[in-house]
Amino acid sequence: IRMLEQADPERPFFLFAHYFDPHWEYRDHQGWRFADGYDGWLTDQLDLDNLHRNRHLLDERDLAYLQALYQEEIAYTDRHIGRLIGHLRRSGLAENTVIILVGDHGEEFMEHGGLDHTTTVYQELVHVPLVIVPPGGIQGGMAVDGTVETRRVFGTVMELLDMDSPLVAEARAESLLVPDGGSGFTARPAPAFTSVWLENSSPRWGKRFKLAALVDGDWKFINDLTRGEEQLFDLAHDGAETRDVKGRNAERTKEMRRRLHEWIQRMQEAAVGLETATTTQAQLAELQKLGYMGPDKDEGSEEEDK
Repeated sequence: IRMLEQADPERPFFLFAHYFDPHWEYRDHQGWRFADGYDGWLTDQLDLDNLHRNRHLLDERDLAYLQALYQEEIAYTDRHIGRLIGHLRRSGLAENTVIILVGDHGEEFMEHGGLDHTTTVYQELVHVPLVIVPPGGIQGGMAVDGTVETRRVFGTVMELLDMDSPLVAEARAESLLVPDGGSGFTARPAPAFTSVWLENSSPRWGKRFKLAALVDGDWKFINDLTRGEEQLFDLAHDGAETRDVKGRNAERTKEMRRRLHEWIQRMQEAAVGLETATTTQAQLAELQKLGYMGPDKDEGSEEEDK
Protein backbone atom coordinates (compact mmCIF):
# COMPACT_ATOMS: atom_id res chain seq x y z
CA ILE A 1 0.00 0.00 0.00
CA ARG A 2 2.86 2.38 0.80
CA MET A 3 4.31 1.70 -2.64
CA LEU A 4 1.00 2.61 -4.29
CA GLU A 5 0.69 5.75 -2.20
CA GLN A 6 4.13 6.89 -3.40
CA ALA A 7 3.59 5.93 -7.05
CA ASP A 8 3.04 8.50 -9.78
CA PRO A 9 -0.73 8.33 -10.51
CA GLU A 10 -0.07 9.32 -14.14
CA ARG A 11 2.14 6.28 -14.82
CA PRO A 12 1.06 2.64 -15.26
CA PHE A 13 2.09 0.27 -12.50
CA PHE A 14 2.40 -3.48 -12.03
CA LEU A 15 2.17 -5.00 -8.56
CA PHE A 16 2.78 -8.67 -7.77
CA ALA A 17 1.77 -9.33 -4.16
CA HIS A 18 2.80 -12.80 -3.01
CA TYR A 19 0.84 -13.83 0.08
CA PHE A 20 2.57 -16.85 1.55
CA ASP A 21 0.46 -17.46 4.67
CA PRO A 22 -1.96 -20.21 3.49
CA HIS A 23 0.99 -22.56 3.23
CA TRP A 24 3.07 -24.80 5.38
CA GLU A 25 3.74 -24.27 8.22
CA TYR A 26 0.21 -23.58 9.46
CA ARG A 27 -0.20 -21.05 12.27
CA ASP A 28 -2.93 -20.27 14.78
CA HIS A 29 -3.87 -16.61 14.20
CA GLN A 30 -5.37 -14.41 16.85
CA GLY A 31 -8.82 -13.20 15.92
CA TRP A 32 -10.02 -16.53 14.51
CA ARG A 33 -11.22 -19.51 16.50
CA PHE A 34 -11.42 -22.25 13.87
CA ALA A 35 -8.70 -24.26 15.62
CA ASP A 36 -9.80 -23.64 19.22
CA GLY A 37 -10.62 -26.56 21.48
CA TYR A 38 -7.94 -28.97 20.27
CA ASP A 39 -5.57 -30.26 22.95
CA GLY A 40 -4.00 -33.24 21.17
CA TRP A 41 -0.40 -34.17 20.45
CA LEU A 42 -0.03 -31.88 17.41
CA THR A 43 -0.02 -28.65 19.43
CA ASP A 44 3.76 -28.84 19.88
CA GLN A 45 4.64 -31.26 17.04
CA LEU A 46 3.65 -29.38 13.90
CA ASP A 47 7.00 -29.84 12.18
CA LEU A 48 6.26 -31.02 8.63
CA ASP A 49 8.96 -33.69 8.55
CA ASN A 50 7.56 -35.08 11.80
CA LEU A 51 4.05 -35.18 10.35
CA HIS A 52 5.20 -36.92 7.18
CA ARG A 53 6.94 -39.61 9.22
CA ASN A 54 3.98 -40.07 11.58
CA ARG A 55 1.02 -39.42 9.31
CA HIS A 56 -0.25 -42.95 10.04
CA LEU A 57 -0.95 -41.71 13.60
CA LEU A 58 -3.24 -38.89 12.51
CA ASP A 59 -6.88 -39.48 13.40
CA GLU A 60 -9.94 -37.50 12.27
CA ARG A 61 -9.56 -35.02 15.14
CA ASP A 62 -5.92 -34.35 14.29
CA LEU A 63 -6.71 -33.80 10.63
CA ALA A 64 -9.60 -31.49 11.54
CA TYR A 65 -7.16 -29.44 13.60
CA LEU A 66 -4.70 -29.14 10.71
CA GLN A 67 -7.49 -28.10 8.37
CA ALA A 68 -8.77 -25.56 10.89
CA LEU A 69 -5.31 -24.00 11.11
CA TYR A 70 -5.25 -23.84 7.31
CA GLN A 71 -8.63 -22.08 7.33
CA GLU A 72 -7.25 -19.52 9.77
CA GLU A 73 -4.33 -18.92 7.42
CA ILE A 74 -6.80 -18.32 4.58
CA ALA A 75 -8.96 -15.98 6.67
CA TYR A 76 -5.91 -14.01 7.82
CA THR A 77 -4.70 -13.61 4.24
CA ASP A 78 -8.18 -12.69 3.02
CA ARG A 79 -8.23 -9.80 5.50
CA HIS A 80 -4.97 -8.41 4.16
CA ILE A 81 -5.94 -8.86 0.52
CA GLY A 82 -9.03 -6.85 1.45
CA ARG A 83 -6.81 -4.06 2.78
CA LEU A 84 -5.04 -3.83 -0.57
CA ILE A 85 -8.20 -3.90 -2.66
CA GLY A 86 -9.81 -1.40 -0.31
CA HIS A 87 -6.98 1.03 -0.97
CA LEU A 88 -7.32 0.57 -4.74
CA ARG A 89 -11.00 1.43 -4.49
CA ARG A 90 -10.63 4.40 -2.15
CA SER A 91 -7.86 5.89 -4.28
CA GLY A 92 -9.80 5.42 -7.52
CA LEU A 93 -7.11 3.15 -8.97
CA ALA A 94 -9.49 0.19 -9.21
CA GLU A 95 -11.39 1.90 -12.03
CA ASN A 96 -8.34 1.62 -14.25
CA THR A 97 -6.64 -1.50 -12.88
CA VAL A 98 -6.85 -5.20 -13.74
CA ILE A 99 -7.07 -7.15 -10.46
CA ILE A 100 -6.31 -10.88 -10.48
CA LEU A 101 -6.38 -13.16 -7.46
CA VAL A 102 -5.07 -16.68 -8.00
CA GLY A 103 -3.77 -19.56 -5.90
CA ASP A 104 -0.88 -21.67 -7.15
CA HIS A 105 -1.91 -24.88 -5.36
CA GLY A 106 -4.01 -26.28 -2.55
CA GLU A 107 -3.01 -28.53 0.33
CA GLU A 108 -3.79 -32.19 0.91
CA PHE A 109 -4.92 -33.59 4.25
CA MET A 110 -4.69 -37.35 3.70
CA GLU A 111 -7.52 -37.41 1.11
CA HIS A 112 -5.25 -39.66 -0.95
CA GLY A 113 -2.78 -40.66 1.73
CA GLY A 114 -0.51 -37.60 1.78
CA LEU A 115 0.10 -34.24 3.41
CA ASP A 116 1.38 -30.91 2.12
CA HIS A 117 1.61 -30.57 -1.71
CA THR A 118 3.79 -31.21 -4.81
CA THR A 119 3.37 -34.99 -4.87
CA THR A 120 -0.02 -35.49 -6.58
CA VAL A 121 -2.35 -33.79 -9.08
CA TYR A 122 -5.65 -34.56 -7.37
CA GLN A 123 -8.33 -31.88 -7.07
CA GLU A 124 -7.45 -30.89 -3.51
CA LEU A 125 -4.17 -29.57 -4.95
CA VAL A 126 -5.00 -28.32 -8.44
CA HIS A 127 -8.53 -26.88 -8.06
CA VAL A 128 -7.57 -23.39 -6.93
CA PRO A 129 -9.32 -20.01 -6.68
CA LEU A 130 -9.10 -17.60 -9.62
CA VAL A 131 -10.78 -14.20 -9.63
CA ILE A 132 -10.33 -11.73 -12.51
CA VAL A 133 -11.65 -8.18 -12.31
CA PRO A 134 -11.22 -5.99 -15.43
CA PRO A 135 -10.92 -2.22 -15.00
CA GLY A 136 -14.21 -1.01 -13.60
CA GLY A 137 -15.36 -4.57 -12.84
CA ILE A 138 -17.88 -6.80 -14.62
CA GLN A 139 -21.48 -5.65 -14.30
CA GLY A 140 -23.29 -8.17 -12.15
CA GLY A 141 -20.23 -10.39 -11.93
CA MET A 142 -19.67 -13.67 -13.74
CA ALA A 143 -19.20 -17.15 -12.29
CA VAL A 144 -17.57 -19.66 -14.65
CA ASP A 145 -18.16 -23.34 -13.97
CA GLY A 146 -15.97 -24.60 -16.79
CA THR A 147 -12.36 -25.65 -16.48
CA VAL A 148 -9.61 -23.07 -16.99
CA GLU A 149 -5.82 -23.03 -16.70
CA THR A 150 -3.98 -20.56 -14.49
CA ARG A 151 -1.17 -20.57 -17.07
CA ARG A 152 -3.54 -18.48 -19.23
CA VAL A 153 -3.52 -15.58 -16.79
CA PHE A 154 -0.71 -13.86 -18.71
CA GLY A 155 -2.67 -13.93 -21.96
CA THR A 156 -5.73 -12.67 -20.12
CA VAL A 157 -3.81 -9.66 -18.81
CA MET A 158 -2.53 -8.92 -22.32
CA GLU A 159 -6.07 -9.15 -23.69
CA LEU A 160 -7.58 -6.89 -21.02
CA LEU A 161 -4.84 -4.30 -21.56
CA ASP A 162 -5.20 -4.63 -25.34
CA MET A 163 -1.47 -5.21 -25.74
CA ASP A 164 -0.73 -5.72 -29.42
CA SER A 165 2.59 -7.17 -30.53
CA PRO A 166 3.87 -10.43 -32.10
CA LEU A 167 5.28 -11.42 -28.70
CA VAL A 168 1.87 -11.54 -27.03
CA ALA A 169 -0.37 -12.52 -29.95
CA GLU A 170 -0.18 -16.24 -29.13
CA ALA A 171 -0.82 -15.62 -25.44
CA ARG A 172 -3.81 -13.37 -26.18
CA ALA A 173 -5.33 -16.16 -28.23
CA GLU A 174 -5.57 -18.18 -25.01
CA SER A 175 -7.05 -15.42 -22.84
CA LEU A 176 -9.68 -16.56 -20.34
CA LEU A 177 -11.77 -13.44 -21.07
CA VAL A 178 -12.49 -12.07 -24.52
CA PRO A 179 -14.48 -8.97 -25.61
CA ASP A 180 -18.18 -9.71 -26.16
CA GLY A 181 -18.56 -7.20 -28.97
CA GLY A 182 -19.90 -4.51 -26.67
CA SER A 183 -18.31 -3.04 -23.58
CA GLY A 184 -18.02 -6.31 -21.65
CA PHE A 185 -16.30 -9.67 -21.75
CA THR A 186 -17.25 -13.31 -22.09
CA ALA A 187 -15.49 -16.30 -20.54
CA ARG A 188 -13.68 -18.93 -22.59
CA PRO A 189 -13.35 -22.21 -20.64
CA ALA A 190 -11.03 -24.80 -22.14
CA PRO A 191 -9.45 -28.16 -21.28
CA ALA A 192 -6.77 -27.83 -18.61
CA PHE A 193 -3.42 -29.58 -18.38
CA THR A 194 -1.37 -29.77 -15.21
CA SER A 195 1.79 -31.53 -14.10
CA VAL A 196 4.27 -32.24 -11.34
CA TRP A 197 7.49 -32.71 -13.30
CA LEU A 198 10.40 -33.02 -10.87
CA GLU A 199 12.51 -35.75 -12.46
CA ASN A 200 15.77 -34.15 -11.24
CA SER A 201 14.61 -33.47 -7.69
CA SER A 202 16.80 -34.76 -4.87
CA PRO A 203 15.47 -38.20 -3.76
CA ARG A 204 15.70 -37.16 -0.12
CA TRP A 205 13.03 -34.51 -0.76
CA GLY A 206 10.58 -37.27 -1.68
CA LYS A 207 9.28 -35.39 -4.72
CA ARG A 208 10.96 -36.98 -7.74
CA PHE A 209 7.82 -37.47 -9.82
CA LYS A 210 6.63 -37.21 -13.39
CA LEU A 211 2.86 -36.74 -13.14
CA ALA A 212 0.49 -35.13 -15.61
CA ALA A 213 -3.26 -34.71 -15.84
CA LEU A 214 -5.91 -33.50 -18.28
CA VAL A 215 -9.29 -32.14 -17.19
CA ASP A 216 -11.88 -31.77 -19.92
CA GLY A 217 -15.37 -30.94 -18.72
CA ASP A 218 -16.32 -33.44 -16.03
CA TRP A 219 -13.60 -35.93 -16.96
CA LYS A 220 -10.11 -36.10 -15.53
CA PHE A 221 -7.29 -38.36 -16.70
CA ILE A 222 -4.11 -38.77 -14.63
CA ASN A 223 -0.92 -40.38 -15.88
CA ASP A 224 1.78 -41.27 -13.35
CA LEU A 225 4.71 -41.76 -15.72
CA THR A 226 7.08 -42.55 -12.85
CA ARG A 227 5.14 -45.65 -11.80
CA GLY A 228 3.40 -46.42 -15.08
CA GLU A 229 -0.12 -45.95 -13.68
CA GLU A 230 -3.24 -44.27 -15.07
CA GLN A 231 -6.55 -43.15 -13.58
CA LEU A 232 -9.78 -41.75 -15.01
CA PHE A 233 -12.33 -39.93 -12.87
CA ASP A 234 -15.86 -38.66 -13.51
CA LEU A 235 -15.75 -35.43 -11.50
CA ALA A 236 -19.48 -34.80 -11.91
CA HIS A 237 -20.29 -37.89 -9.83
CA ASP A 238 -17.01 -38.34 -7.94
CA GLY A 239 -15.50 -34.96 -7.13
CA ALA A 240 -13.32 -36.52 -4.42
CA GLU A 241 -11.65 -38.82 -7.00
CA THR A 242 -12.28 -42.06 -5.12
CA ARG A 243 -13.39 -44.29 -8.02
CA ASP A 244 -11.15 -44.96 -11.00
CA VAL A 245 -13.50 -45.61 -13.94
CA LYS A 246 -11.02 -46.16 -16.78
CA GLY A 247 -12.02 -49.83 -17.00
CA ARG A 248 -15.55 -48.85 -18.01
CA ASN A 249 -14.48 -46.03 -20.34
CA ALA A 250 -11.78 -47.47 -22.58
CA GLU A 251 -12.32 -45.13 -25.55
CA ARG A 252 -12.40 -41.98 -23.43
CA THR A 253 -9.27 -43.12 -21.62
CA LYS A 254 -7.50 -43.73 -24.92
CA GLU A 255 -8.46 -40.31 -26.31
CA MET A 256 -7.47 -38.39 -23.17
CA ARG A 257 -4.20 -40.33 -22.94
CA ARG A 258 -3.37 -39.33 -26.53
CA ARG A 259 -4.09 -35.64 -25.89
CA LEU A 260 -2.16 -35.60 -22.64
CA HIS A 261 0.90 -37.22 -24.18
CA GLU A 262 0.81 -34.79 -27.11
CA TRP A 263 0.83 -31.93 -24.59
CA ILE A 264 3.74 -33.48 -22.67
CA GLN A 265 5.69 -33.82 -25.92
CA ARG A 266 5.03 -30.16 -26.80
CA MET A 267 6.23 -29.07 -23.36
CA GLN A 268 9.39 -31.17 -23.64
CA GLU A 269 10.15 -29.84 -27.10
CA ALA A 270 9.68 -26.27 -25.88
CA ALA A 271 12.18 -26.92 -23.08
CA VAL A 272 15.00 -28.11 -25.37
CA GLY A 273 17.99 -25.81 -25.15
CA LEU A 274 16.83 -23.96 -22.04
CA GLU A 275 19.67 -23.06 -19.71
CA THR A 276 19.87 -25.00 -16.45
CA ALA A 277 20.21 -22.77 -13.42
CA THR A 278 22.22 -23.63 -10.32
CA THR A 279 21.56 -22.64 -6.73
CA THR A 280 24.32 -21.95 -4.25
CA GLN A 281 24.25 -23.03 -0.63
CA ALA A 282 23.39 -19.46 0.38
CA GLN A 283 20.42 -19.42 -2.02
CA LEU A 284 19.25 -22.78 -0.69
CA ALA A 285 19.35 -21.32 2.82
CA GLU A 286 17.18 -18.39 1.69
CA LEU A 287 14.66 -20.78 0.12
CA GLN A 288 14.56 -22.71 3.39
CA LYS A 289 13.78 -19.50 5.28
CA LEU A 290 10.88 -18.84 2.91
CA GLY A 291 9.53 -22.34 3.51
CA TYR A 292 10.12 -23.67 0.00
CA MET A 293 12.53 -26.34 1.22
CA GLY A 294 13.03 -28.24 4.43
CA PRO A 295 16.16 -27.63 6.52
CA ASP A 296 19.50 -29.34 5.95
CA LYS A 297 18.44 -31.06 2.73
CA ASP A 298 21.83 -30.91 1.06
CA GLU A 299 24.21 -30.23 3.88
CA GLY A 300 27.82 -30.10 2.77
CA SER A 301 27.21 -29.60 -0.96
CA GLU A 302 28.50 -26.48 -2.71
CA GLU A 303 25.65 -26.13 -5.17
CA GLU A 304 22.61 -27.96 -6.39
CA ASP A 305 21.09 -28.10 -9.87
CA LYS A 306 17.56 -26.81 -9.69
